Amino acid sequence: MSEGKKKKKRERQKGKEKRANAEVQLPFEQALDRGDYASANRLASAALEGDDGKRARAVLDRVKIDRFPLLVFAACLLLFSTVAYCGLH
Repeated sequence: MSEGKKKKKRERQKGKEKRANAEVQLPFEQALDRGDYASANRLASAALEGDDGKRARAVLDRVKIDRFPLLVFAACLLLFSTVAYCGLH
């Protein structure tokens, strides 16, 4: 067997071991992996009080809205409005 084939075989075996040892994903983690952030947020919020509260909090931290881009957008909008208003009068 060539060295490349041996390497690929080892990588496949490692992948199988990782999947076997991996934790079972909860519904809100599956939703996050799918990119369904609204469902992930809803499901994780409901799971906060349960046994999986720590994992739910981690998912909620990942899907929360970042306020900095909103602040920058509002500042740019205010600046544009001011320039447009002063330029028209």
